[in-house]
Amino acid sequence: MNVAEKIRLYRKRTNLTQEKLAELIGVSVMTVKRWEWNKRVPRVNDIKKLAGALGTTTDYLLNGEPEQSE
Repeated sequence: MNVAEKIRLYRKRTNLTQEKLAELIGVSVMTVKRWEWNKRVPRVNDIKKLAGALGTTTDYLLNGEPEQSE
């Protein structure tokens, strides 16, 4: 699974619209769409924000590393 698929999957799991996710992390809706279409890759700072908003880790979004239980 690539980053685009993970963003889409976790966004849907958290019941966020593309609009709401964009608002939460401070980017445009078109930016979120491009990420999900695999047309652009999020910048490092955006990956951190995405992980927080989506309730996952940066490691999982980037590398597919299993999530750690705390």
